[in-house]
Amino acid sequence: MKYLIWIFILTSCAVNSIDNPESIDKFGIRATIRNSVLKNIIPCYEKLVEAELLKNKNAASLEGQIVVHFEIDPNGKSRNYKVEKSEITSPAVYNCIQTALEASQFPIPPAGQEAAITYPFIFSPKN
Repeated sequence: MKYLIWIFILTSCAVNSIDNPESIDKFGIRATIRNSVLKNIIPCYEKLVEAELLKNKNAASLEGQIVVHFEIDPNGKSRNYKVEKSEITSPAVYNCIQTALEASQFPIPPAGQEAAITYPFIFSPKN
């Protein structure tokens, strides 16, 4: 029996190529996050919430926004992860995000460029 519902709200991403701000496929990045990254984040986050509910009967400490900055290299792989802002105190939630980003293949920036991405993730466990 499940005791929770998880909700992810994704807002737009800020994408800037290091050499050419209009060169990377912003819609492809959003699609990768929705179709690949979230599929990896959801089970990881669900386990954290379930463990917190068993321990404290409350998962409020896992609720809030995390803004993550990362780069996409010329091969479409993410790297250089950094939390720019976090309302969540648990580093385990950030680890869920980083692991999901590492496992995903992003659109390749043109001409061997790299892209700098800032993306907000909003987590809200409901029981």
